[in-house]
Parts: sequence; C-alpha cells; structure tokens
Amino acid sequence: MDAILPKDWETWIPPGGRVFLGSGAALPQALVASFLAAAPGLKDVEVVHIHTLGNTPWVDPKYDGILRTNTFFLTPELRAAVDAGRADYTPCSLSEVPGLFAPGMLPLDAALIMVSPPDETGHVSLGVAVDVTLAAVRQARHVIAQINPLMPATGGEARLPVAKIHQVSPSLTGVEGS
Repeated sequence: MDAILPKDWETWIPPGGRVFLGSGAALPQALVASFLAAAPGLKDVEVVHIHTLGNTPWVDPKYDGILRTNTFFLTPELRAAVDAGRADYTPCSLSEVPGLFAPGMLPLDAALIMVSPPDETGHVSLGVAVDVTLAAVRQARHVIAQINPLMPATGGEARLPVAKIHQVSPSLTGVEGS
C-alpha cells in the first residue's frame, strides 16, 4: 500500500470525528506521528484512549481547536491537560470501555493500532493490546495499522484477519517508531 498522505487522514476523519489510539506498549507511535503531522488539515477531532506509554503529544496546546483528548486513564501529562482544560477525562471501569464504542455512544471514525506481521493464515495479532483495542477495531469505520515485527503474536481474541485493516503504510512497517 502507498504511504499515508495528509489528505488520507482528512478522508478518514471528518470534522467532529473520533479517533481511537492503541494503548500501552501497543501505541502505534509512527501512525500517531503521521496523524499529528496531518492535524492542521483536520477539525474538531476527538482522540480517545486508555493508558498509553510515553509522551502524549496530541495534548500539546498547539492542537487546541483541532484535537481534543478524552481519556479513560489519567497519567501526569494527561492530568495536566485536563486541569488546563485541554482534555477530558471520562472515569469508568476498564471493562466498561468496550461498550462505549457501540453505535450511538462513542462511534469511532478510525482506530490507530499496532499489530504483528501477518501469519500464514492471513491474520495479524494485537499482541500485547489485549484490552479494549479489539472492541475499537470492531466498531471503527477505518482501521489503520502499524505492523511491528517485534510485536508478539498472541492467540485467541487478539487475532484478526488482515482484511479487517483498511490501511497499512509500508513506511510504518519497520521497527523505527514502534
């Protein structure tokens, strides 16, 4: 597939849209960087996620009026953004989050996820993202994946067919930015 261009993000995420970011060690850093680079062309986008590891550049004040985070898990950086009025916190049990992605609650225009390389059966694995990510993938209109060769392939409900993924960019398949 071709590299993701800023106009692609504008197609996938309409004004007032909502984007899910993969969580913990499965935060797709390279995809997030591409998304943020395209942010000036977006308008009034809600970014939802649970716990992420590392920095959360999407809450930077430079994205005011473009991106607004709604997190289900507070870190010190997110708490500061909430306290400053640049982000929202929706307190709820982790087990309740998948139900929030149901149609009519918090519909998702895009889910940005990290996956393992495809196996011989044409499936990828969510690997260490065995939390709310599968629910987000099932509900999102567009699933955009970063393939990480270091993502462990886990079984069961963590597997999904490659056909469920709408976009994978070759520039996002390496270890860099994982």
